Amino acid sequence: EIKVLQGGEVVHACKTGADGMWRGPVRSAQNGPAGRLVIARKGESPAFVTSYWELPRSDSLKIYAYTDRPVYRPGQEVRFKGIIREFFNDLYRVPQQGEARVQVRDRRDTLVYSGSFALTRFGSFFGQFTLPEYAPTGPYYITCTFGGHTETVFFTVAEYRKPEFAVSVKMPGKQCVRGQKIKAKIKAEYYFGAPVAGAEVHYTVFRADYWFWPGREEFYGGYEEYGNHGEVVAEGTARTDARGEAEVQFLTEFKQPESNQPVDQRFTVAVTVAEKDGRTATGEGTIIATQGEFSIGVEPVSWVVTPGESARFKLTAFDYDGKPQRGVALNVAASRVRWEAGKETATAVTSKKVRTGDNGRADFSFAPEEPGSYVVKATGRDGRGNRITSATWIWVAGRGEYRGYRYPDLELFMDKKTYDPGDTAKVLINAEEEGAAALLTVEGRNLYEHRLVKLNSRSTLVEILIRPEYRPNFYVSVCYIKEKKFVTQTAEARVSLKQQ
Repeated sequence: EIKVLQGGEVVHACKTGADGMWRGPVRSAQNGPAGRLVIARKGESPAFVTSYWELPRSDSLKIYAYTDRPVYRPGQEVRFKGIIREFFNDLYRVPQQGEARVQVRDRRDTLVYSGSFALTRFGSFFGQFTLPEYAPTGPYYITCTFGGHTETVFFTVAEYRKPEFAVSVKMPGKQCVRGQKIKAKIKAEYYFGAPVAGAEVHYTVFRADYWFWPGREEFYGGYEEYGNHGEVVAEGTARTDARGEAEVQFLTEFKQPESNQPVDQRFTVAVTVAEKDGRTATGEGTIIATQGEFSIGVEPVSWVVTPGESARFKLTAFDYDGKPQRGVALNVAASRVRWEAGKETATAVTSKKVRTGDNGRADFSFAPEEPGSYVVKATGRDGRGNRITSATWIWVAGRGEYRGYRYPDLELFMDKKTYDPGDTAKVLINAEEEGAAALLTVEGRNLYEHRLVKLNSRSTLVEILIRPEYRPNFYVSVCYIKEKKFVTQTAEARVSLKQQ
C-alpha cells in the first residue's frame, strides 16, 4: 500500500503492481507546502521517503536573471535584467507579451524594492534601483516572477574599500616541463603608477592535478578543480625592492599519482603584499608543469565490451597549443587488473607499437577473452627524451561475476560518453549484493523510463535505447536496498544534436 501526503493531507493512495512498482500522476493539495511524504507499507513493515522539490508551476517557462555586479556598497545603484523563454517541443521561443514582477529583499527578508516591467519584444525585462545609504550589509536576493514561475538571484552589499595598489604574479610561460625551476616575478604598483617599495610579501606555492585531453576540442585548455588550489608545497616571505618587485623560486616536482592515470600538475603562486601602514593586496599566477613537450591521449571507443569483442582505442599526440604531433612512436600495452590478497595486480595481455599520422592520431585494438577490468597504457618520448604516459580502462562484461575484482556496494559503467539518437547504450551494473532487485530509471527533464532489474549476479549488463527526447543529456540511476540501507548510483551521458 502506498500513500502520498502533502501538508498532512493524503493526496493519493494506491497499491503496487505485480512487479512491486507503481507510477502515475499525483494531485496537489490546495495551498499545501511543496514537500511530499510517500509512505509504503506491507504488513507491519513500513518505509517512507520525502521530497522537498518545489512543485513545478510552469515547466514550459525558463527565467534567467542577473545583476550588473556581484557586490555593491550602500547607496549604490543596482541594475538587473531578466530573459524569459518558453520551452516547447525541445525548442525555446519568445513568450507572449506580459509583465514580470520584481521584488528585492535583504537578509532579514525586509522588502527593499518592488516593481513591474513589461516584456520587450525580445522577451526580456530590465530595471534599476538605488540601495539606501544605510542599507544593512550581507546577502540580498531578487525574486523575478512571470506566468506563475519564479527565479531568484543573489547579490551582496558590503562596506568595502577599493585597494590602492595592485599585485601581479608573472610566470615565465603558461607551461613548462616537470622538474624545471620556476622564477615567479611579483610586482606591486600603486594605481597612480608608483611602485610599492619595501613592502612585505608572503607567498604560498600550491600544487594540484591538471588533466589535458589532446585532440578533443571540447577539452582544450584542460580541466582542473576550480576553487581548489591543491596542496601546499612551499611558502615563505620576501620584500619588494625599489621597483616594487620581488622574486620567488620553486621546483616543479611531481607527486606520485594515486592511480594508473598519470596527470600533469598545476602550480599556483598566491601572494599577499602588505604596505607599512598595514594595507594589503593579493595576486596569483599559475603555470602548468607537464610530463613533456606534448600530451598523449588514449580513449576507448566503447567503455564496455563483451569477451571476444574487439576493444578499439583512439590515440592522440598534441602539444599544449592544440597542434597535432606527427610521427610520434607510441608503445601501447593492455593489462588485465585483478585484486588478490587485498592488492591490485596487472597481468600483461598484449602490446603493440604504433605511430601517429599527420593529424596526430593513431588506433589500437585487441580482443579480450576474459571478463573484468583492463587498463590500456600508451607511452612515448618527446624530443628531449621525456617519458610521457597516458592510460585508460575498459570493462569486459561476461556472464556472472569477475572473481578478480573488488566489488563495491554499487557502481555503473556506460559504454560511451556521447550517443546518437537510435543508439543502444550498454550499462554495466556492478553490485556486491547478489540477487537484489534494483530500480533503474532513465531521467532528464522528465522520467523517461523505469524498469526493475534483477541482479542475478554481481555484474549485470543492461541495454537502453537512446531516444531523441533524451537530448542534450540524460542520467541513468540505479538503486536497491541492502541490509535496510538505501544504495544508489547515477551515471550521465550526452546525446548528439544531429537528426536520427
